[in-house]
Formats: sequence, structure tokens, C-alpha cells
Amino acid sequence: MDKMRIKAFIDENGNNALDVTREGTQELFITVAILVPDNQYPHINQQMNDIITQYCGGHLKSNNIRTNHQRRIKILEAIQKIDFGYYAFIVNKKEIFEDSGLSYKRSFYKFIHKKIYEKLGSSCFYLEVYADAIGGPDFMESFEEYFHKKSLPNLFFNFQHQFVKDEDFPLIQLADFIAGTLSYCFEPSRKSEYSSRFRELLCQKEIDINFWPPVKEVSPAITDNSFDGQIYQFVMNKAIQLAEELNSASVSSNSLALLKVLRILIFNKLYEEDRTVTVSQLRQQLQNNEMDVTENIISRDILPSLRDKGIIISGTYKGYRLATSAKQIQSYIQHNKDIILPMLHRLDIARTGVKLATANRLDIIDPAKEKELSRILNLIKIPF
Repeated sequence: MDKMRIKAFIDENGNNALDVTREGTQELFITVAILVPDNQYPHINQQMNDIITQYCGGHLKSNNIRTNHQRRIKILEAIQKIDFGYYAFIVNKKEIFEDSGLSYKRSFYKFIHKKIYEKLGSSCFYLEVYADAIGGPDFMESFEEYFHKKSLPNLFFNFQHQFVKDEDFPLIQLADFIAGTLSYCFEPSRKSEYSSRFRELLCQKEIDINFWPPVKEVSPAITDNSFDGQIYQFVMNKAIQLAEELNSASVSSNSLALLKVLRILIFNKLYEEDRTVTVSQLRQQLQNNEMDVTENIISRDILPSLRDKGIIISGTYKGYRLATSAKQIQSYIQHNKDIILPMLHRLDIARTGVKLATANRLDIIDPAKEKELSRILNLIKIPF
């Protein structure tokens, strides 16, 4: 987001219990921040209030909709007309030791809120936060002291925070709804045939989404005699390593776009059941991050740059994804072959035609200047 005055409305789905084997305990704790420019808040708030009145009668809560997925989709479609973005922070509680400091409710919530505010503060000069009330007054008052100790606000980041009742804030209800909908996308026990449609609609408004703890390295078990396990490990670790390098490199618009696209590809492979993403969808995600990048730049600059850095990306008419199996790599090779070989064949036809017309006095592929191309064309014509 640009350095502007931003209002954030925060709510979550799940609880802080780390023992995910307990009945009714979700593996994921999902926090969502709805972000809107301060000067557009009254209009956006009214739009959201109208949608809540139309579809819910007065209060929007994901737990009230539950598995009425058609109703959920209608609300997701309705909010597309509202000018907002959201950031999601998802904690995978299975990856946290039960005896860690995060087993305490106060520590758990304070840690998550700090991570979210630091993320938002990296792009907002002025951040005004409204969060759904948590626990009792003493619990919420302890947050203010915690934020002060953690230097929120500071010299470079103006920060205001308050806990409020969600019934008074339609955009907090929206945060609850989106957090709940994300649980139907990623929570293993809640996934369904509707999950892909939910993600398709949510991605239109998604600025960024992070899982924590972050995946640093993958080591999949090889379950057959093929090379797929080794390919997956190599491709994913290569991509994760490059993402870390780009994240620590000097900031430029090109490197930020490169990093964002790479993170989307990694995220889809790890958490989205290997969903492909089209160039138009990548552009939408970049625009949600205030990156004005054309589809042409994505397909002709960003994706080739990632491939030049050793990232194996398969691309077909369905979209792009990290190629992490022999089958996916073969599909990528076949797709390229279907494009490259006909182009070379047409080039050879033109070359032969000109040579015939000039009695071999003109070769449009001068072997002295175009050694590699000339050699390739000769190999295609006489492949032995």
C-alpha cells in the first residue's frame, strides 16, 4: 500500500488451543485485516452495511453461515464492488510446540497482532486499527502496554489501536466473514468442492496472505521409485531460497514484483493444492499490492526472469505453476515444443523460399551471424 492514512479492521477465526487433537479444535488460527483508505471509509462502511442488511438482516458472522456455501458465495460476489483489500495471517498450530510461550492466551494474541501491525506498518505511514474485542477489560488493556514496549507507534509509523464491539463496525464483521471463509479453503476438516470458488473470489481482494511458521525447507517422503520426490524437493527449496534472497535484496519495483509472483507460485504449491494461476490473476494480485504491472511485463519479463534464475515454472493455457514432478516438467516441455517447433519450421520455409528465389545467393539466416539459429534449423531439417 502507498504511504497513506489507512484504517484496518481486524477479526479472526479459530482459537489459541495448541492441542489440535482435541475434538473441535482447528489446526489453523486465521486473522484478517480489512484495509481501507481513511478518506474513503464512510462510503465503504455504508456499502458494507447495506450488504449486511440485504444478506444477513443485521449482523454478518461466518459461524452463522456455516456450510451454507451458496449463501457464502453470494456474499463474496456482493463484496466485489467494494473498494477494499485484505491481509491474512494464518498460524499453523500443528507446527508450534505445545509447551512454547505461545501456549498462553495473552502471549499468543499479542504475538499475532504484533506480526500483523509490523507487516502493515511497513507500508502505511499512519495506521488506525479497530480490532474485535478479545477477553475482558484487563486482557485488552494489557495490549496497550505491550504495544508501547514494542515501540508501536514509533518515529516512522503513526499507530492507533482500540478494541471495539463488532456489531458497531460492519468492516470488522467483514474481517470475521473472510477469516471464516479462508478456513473453508485451508482447514483440512472444512475443505470441500466449494473451496476453489471461495479462493477465486477472495483473491480479487487479497493483498497478501502469510502462513506462520514460514516454510524454510521441504523434505517430502518419496513414496514410489520415480524421481518426483527429489524433483519436488529441489524445485521448492530453490524457490524458497530465491524468495529469501529477493526479500533481503535492495528494494526496487522490479524485485518486489518478482518476489510477489514467486511467493504466489510457492503459496499455491504448498497450500492451494497446486492451483495454477493465469497472467490476469497474477496482475490482479500485483495491483492489489499497488504494483502497476501489465500482463505483457508478467509474461515477457517477470516469469522469464524467474526461469533464468533456475525456477522451473510450467505454463499452459490453464495458467502457471511450479513444476515439481516429472509429469509437470514433461507437460511444460511439450507445451514449449508445440510453440517452438512450428515457429522454427515456418522460419525454415521462409529461408528455403528466399534461397530458391535468389538461386541461393541470399540466406536470410546468415550462418556467419546466426550460428546457433542456423545450426538448429539444419538439425531440424536433417536430424541425424
